[in-house]
Amino acid sequence: MRTTKEMTENLFNELIKYDKWINLISCPVGHCDRDRNHKFYATCSYPIEYIVTEEQIKKAEEIKKERRNEILKGIKKGELVFCSMGASFVSKYADGVGNHRIRCYFRNKYGHRYFIELIGNNENENRFWIDFSIDVELQEKRKKEWDLAFEQRAAVKGRWLINNKQDYYNAFGIEKTHRYTPYRFSEILDLVNQVFDCNYKTARKIDYLVSYDEWCCEC
Repeated sequence: MRTTKEMTENLFNELIKYDKWINLISCPVGHCDRDRNHKFYATCSYPIEYIVTEEQIKKAEEIKKERRNEILKGIKKGELVFCSMGASFVSKYADGVGNHRIRCYFRNKYGHRYFIELIGNNENENRFWIDFSIDVELQEKRKKEWDLAFEQRAAVKGRWLINNKQDYYNAFGIEKTHRYTPYRFSEILDLVNQVFDCNYKTARKIDYLVSYDEWCCEC
């Protein structure tokens, strides 16, 4: 059962040290009465939701901005850095991912851009499979071709069909594969380096405050 408590200043000062709570406090949920009159803001947390003041929200937003900059500046060349997109879980591996869905943009050693998304296997969350493997360079090329084709058709008021080719999906034919591979960063690192012709040295994930489309890893 969820309970509601007020967030004291002492508790705020303690929780604001953690990215998870910076995110929760800076993005609270508004609560209203039955007549839709605003009552208070509270963190979207369980089993306890904390009522936060507008002053606490504003302070958390300022800290979030600073922390976001720190996180993004902390991404180094040679690191394969994923963004957590799903629910967390406790992995049985020391270098386990511990999140049901992760994704990132990255370049191989020739500068070619790709996107990959991995998810925990439904049968065993400690195994993964590849949900998406996208050739980003080809995707952008196809978009330019489609935009030009639509412009040409519109210029002559044509009605012909335009082939919406999506051959940028399933790059290297690995989507929906590796279902029983251990969901570990060491395994993911080996996979990306071998399949995409990269030489990344380490792999990790970022859980809060930033979005996967704010960086592109370089090896």
